Order: sequence, then C-alpha cells, then structure tokens
Amino acid sequence: TGFMALLLYRRKCCFFYHGPGFQEAAVEGASPLKVALIYLLEAAILSGVPSYRTASQAFRRRLIENHGFPRGRIEIVRPKIAFDVELMKEILASKIAMDRDSRIVRAVICRRMVRRVGIIEFLGAFREVGDDNVRIDVIGTGPLSAEVALVCARDPRVHFHGSICDGRRDEIYMRAIFNILPTLHLEGLGMAIYEGLRQGTIPLVTNCDGMPEVIEEIQWGRCFGDARAIAGAINMKEAEFHLSQ
Repeated sequence: TGFMALLLYRRKCCFFYHGPGFQEAAVEGASPLKVALIYLLEAAILSGVPSYRTASQAFRRRLIENHGFPRGRIEIVRPKIAFDVELMKEILASKIAMDRDSRIVRAVICRRMVRRVGIIEFLGAFREVGDDNVRIDVIGTGPLSAEVALVCARDPRVHFHGSICDGRRDEIYMRAIFNILPTLHLEGLGMAIYEGLRQGTIPLVTNCDGMPEVIEEIQWGRCFGDARAIAGAINMKEAEFHLSQ
C-alpha cells in the first residue's frame, strides 16, 4: 500500500534519497538480475518526484549520474550539531589520562555487519600493522556477524560484542579514543561519526562518498585512503596530535 501510494503521489513529494539500493545490492553479492530489478524499481519510484534531498554532495552526484536528475532539484540536508572542538579536546585529555600508565589506546567499530562497511578488510589489516597497545571493540549485527566474530577471535586485541544494549554501547564509546569507519562503498554521510562524537571519539574514516565532507565540516578526525592506513594510524601519537591542534 505504501509503495503504491508513493508511486501515485510522488509528484507531490520531496524524496529523501538514502542511497543507491541497486549498487548496495551489487556490493553485497546480489545476482545481476536482482540488481537490475532493484534499479528499475528505484528509477520508477524516483521518476517524476519534483525535488530530492540527500545528506551529501557525494550522494547528490550519484543521483545525477545514476538517474540524470537536474542538480538544481537536489538539496543537501545534514544533521545540525553543536560541535565544540575545545570541549572535545577536554574529553580526549581525560580519556588519555585514564589509560596513561598502560598506554592502552581504545577504539570502537559500531556498524551493521555488511560487506560495504569494510570491517573484515580492516581487521585483516589491523592484525598485520596494528599497534600492540591498541584494543578494539566491535559492536553490531548483520549478515556477516559470524564471519566478523571469527576474524575478531583470531586477534586478542579485538573483542566482538555483537548486539548489546544502548547503555553498554555508550559505556564502550565513552572509554574509546577512536571511532573507526573503514567503509569501502556507499557511505552517504556516516551517521556513526555523529554517534561517536556524542561520546568524544575521534573519527578515523576512509575517503568514501560523504564522510570526508563531514570531517572537513567539523574539523575533527582524519580521512585515509584505505582500511590498512587507518589500522596503522590508531595509536597514542595520533590521539596526542588531535589534542595539540
């Protein structure tokens, strides 16, 4: 019913575009037929809509490239946050002081366990180049949960939590210095960046779609070319660099 209503009344709607479903299906291993059907469905829903909103310039480009929509009909709308760099530095200083004697550096990955977010690639790279003093908590569920849990079990520095309550998740964020987002494909904005900012973490992200836009806007965190580069950058030196800026 909702789908039919959208098709019938879409000319009166402003559509918020969350991303190319057909491209995500392809990344996650869907058959070419399924990918084609999702594309046709997406095109049918989007055609005739008078205006569109999306969260990043990157996804505006995808709307233009995938469907040929006029740039002027696509508005970028992002969350408004009260971000204070000096407050973030105060929180960071307290986290560094908490583990100063042990020199332990804590990081968190809190994502849905799917291929596009690059968790398995990151963990593989971290096993090879990660600092011995780093401890990583991995939170989330999804189709790849079992595979991610298995990879985590191979490295004593990494702990897989799976699904946990919000309170426990916030506790982990509050102790973490870094928030890791090693996304490989299709990250319109990276809402996990904002989630981590609430608890004073430093986002370390790949240059995927909309995430560099967020890092540039807030002037906090760093972008890297790939997951391996992130894995090698998680250390106390990186934390102290942000503290000194």
